[in-house]
Amino acid sequence: MSKTIKIKRGDCLVNICHRERLQWEAVWNDPQNSSLKEKRKNPNILKEGDELYIPDRVYKEESAQTEKQHVYQVPTETVKFTLTLLDLGKPLANQDWTLNVDGSEIAKGKTDEKGTLETRIPASARKGLLAVGEKKTEYLVRFGYVDPIDEISGIQSRLKNLGFYNGQVDDINGPLTTAAIAEFQRMVEITGEGKLTDETKQKLVEVHGS
Repeated sequence: MSKTIKIKRGDCLVNICHRERLQWEAVWNDPQNSSLKEKRKNPNILKEGDELYIPDRVYKEESAQTEKQHVYQVPTETVKFTLTLLDLGKPLANQDWTLNVDGSEIAKGKTDEKGTLETRIPASARKGLLAVGEKKTEYLVRFGYVDPIDEISGIQSRLKNLGFYNGQVDDINGPLTTAAIAEFQRMVEITGEGKLTDETKQKLVEVHGS
């Protein structure tokens, strides 16, 4: 049955559709989600309180000969996960990493020269444990907890993930947020003096990976 749901903290389109057993493209492209699509652009970066329309499920029929065994394959949906690791603004380059989800190792590799790692994770994943470097320093990673870049909370969460912001993700552009923006601008060598310019947003998405 069709319904409209409110996005909760940590929700993204892929994990919602995985839970509802729907293809995310069909949901995102439904005409009743056109306003949300125009506002958010990225289907997997939504904000708490956004409203998403869930259409009726469409069942596909397959013909099969009786008295014979048939095998049907259901694809396991995965999504791309990108993360940039910095230490006081400097990339953690060429570092070994291992990512565990639900107690199982799903991927490992090395960060690139920018400190970035990229892999695929199950659509149902909500959190994981990332081990980095020779000492296997562990970090708890929450998937889907980054708000859109046009929201102050989205700026704060990205700056926090990159190590520039130590305050609360409260959606308020106060002195701590301004100072963190200015520090990020100095690191990437762009002007702004703490002001939230379009260039700053673009560069923040680029460095953060989403």
